[in-house]
Amino acid sequence: MDSSRARLLFAFFALTLLSGAGASRGVLPQDAYVWQRKWTPAVRAALSNSADLVERWRVLAAYSDSAGRLQAVAVDWRALANTKRPVIAVVRFNRQLTRLDSDRVLSELGDLLAQWRKSGAPVAGLEIDHDCDTALLAGYAQFLSRVRSVLDPKLSLSITALPAWLPSPELGPSLHQ
Repeated sequence: MDSSRARLLFAFFALTLLSGAGASRGVLPQDAYVWQRKWTPAVRAALSNSADLVERWRVLAAYSDSAGRLQAVAVDWRALANTKRPVIAVVRFNRQLTRLDSDRVLSELGDLLAQWRKSGAPVAGLEIDHDCDTALLAGYAQFLSRVRSVLDPKLSLSITALPAWLPSPELGPSLHQ
């Protein structure tokens, strides 16, 4: 990686870290993942006991099954609401997105977000977690563009990025969705 690309990547990550709400107070914002398929009393207690340390919760909302269909996770809405923190719904894709019916997936994502809103959860955004090969980033960027085109503009769209993607010229389009 040449030095100008390395400086650009460093600047991007520094700005990303400092652009959060806590940065103005000199404190970096802290999000926490709740990556649970089963919400136990211990998970509920951890949410309650940690709420004052967390800016937003990133909650596993659904994952793709072996057929590529989204399987919703049974989330404890009351436990989330009691924390009074915004929630990012995270959807984990276990298969290559290029092999999925994107129209069906977009419909399933819309249904999932509608269910979350109906529950009263303070949904602030959607995160797509997809550990694809670097060679497939262009297709991932296209999928994210389609998601952005149907997503409520008030909701943020984020991804779970892999360090292996850093040298790829296709990373930029994925990040700009």
